[in-house]
This record gives sequence, C-alpha cells and structure tokens, in this order.
Amino acid sequence: MYIVSKYHDFYDSAMGLGIDKTVVYNRATSIAPAPNKIKDRDIFDIIERLPPGRTTSHSTINGRVLLLCGEVIPLVEIELDGKYYHFYSADKVIDFINTKGISMNRYYFWWKRHYVDNLKGIKNFLEDKTFSGLTRLHHIYKCPVIVCNASYKDEYITLNPNLKSIGYQTQKDPYTLFQTIYMFLSGVLGTPEKEPRPVSDEIKAANHGHDGEYSFKNVPGKKRGRSR
Repeated sequence: MYIVSKYHDFYDSAMGLGIDKTVVYNRATSIAPAPNKIKDRDIFDIIERLPPGRTTSHSTINGRVLLLCGEVIPLVEIELDGKYYHFYSADKVIDFINTKGISMNRYYFWWKRHYVDNLKGIKNFLEDKTFSGLTRLHHIYKCPVIVCNASYKDEYITLNPNLKSIGYQTQKDPYTLFQTIYMFLSGVLGTPEKEPRPVSDEIKAANHGHDGEYSFKNVPGKKRGRSR
C-alpha cells in the first residue's frame, strides 16, 4: 500500500517493509456532512444516539466511535487542563477520572444509558454494540478510517483522522494495522459493485407493449373484448 498524506501516522513505518503501489491510500483528513435524515434514516438515527460531551471548569469529556476497516470501536476522549487523553476500556477511563478527581454526575438515568456525564454511562457507552450499523459509512464515503462524534448535538464525521492523535497506537501494532488497512482498501473497498446488465432495445420495447407486429392492435380473427 502506498500512502499519500500530509501528516505522519504511527503505522507509516510499516511501509519500510515494502510498498504495493497498485493500492493507493489518499489519506486526506476532512469533515463529511451528517447522513441525510430521510435517505439514510438508519445511520442518522445511530449518530443521534452518540452521547453529547460533558464540560466542567477544567475538563471536557467526549464519546466517539472509531470505524476502522469494518470494526466499530467506541472511545472516550478527556481534555484536562489543555491535554488530551484517550481511553478504549471502561476500567482505565474510570480509574483516570477517579485519580484526577474529575467531577461527574452522581445520578444515572435510563434514558441516558450511555451518556459520558457519569461513570455508569461511560461503561455502557464503551460496551455498546448498537453502533455497528455505522460501518455502512465505509462504503458511503469509500474510506477505511472514520471517526463519528456528537458534541452538544453538533454531529460530524471525520474522514481519515490521524490515529496517533486519538491514542490508537496503544491498541494495535503498526505492522498489523498497516496490513489491515491495506487489505480493506484492496479487498472490501477495492471491489467494484456489479453493474446491471444492459437492456436491449427489443426488451425495452416489449416492456412498453411494442413487442410484435400487432403490439396494442387486435390479432386478426379475435374481437376486442369490452372492459368491465
């Protein structure tokens, strides 16, 4: 896989083992519009369930969903006094919150089951499987790496984010990740959809009633019946 990018990510070092220039990853980071509420209602509804962020005087907590080559990975981002921390497990983020003394809501409400404003909500969010439907975004945007985020109800989708900037180097080694993206681009996203078979002029004519010498006329020897 040959990567074309303006930034360096932690798995780029794997290119040193060999490059297949027939598979090009144009890794340009951009913000994509939210799915259409009518045309892509199922995806829109899933993004609507992403938890809004929680902000205090010293910290901000956001819940995000990383889509990585068909895998759905919820994560929690905490900004504390200007520094960013990323967590992929409930135990680690809860331990960090308790250690740093970050203020959280004490009460849990069932209609906010995976909001990141309380500890139980964070645990539910990181273990939630209902975000799996977002993998359709890979095919909509033809992109192997996507981050979905809802912050104060302002939904947005980031295409080709820098995985090092969200701490993903703690989850997978560079070579494995490089190979995963390479296979996803060349296989899943590289396989074109089957085009419909061309329809001949004869078949088109038949579909409109022009399928013979008489078409809409009566065949000789047969009377036109009355419509009832």
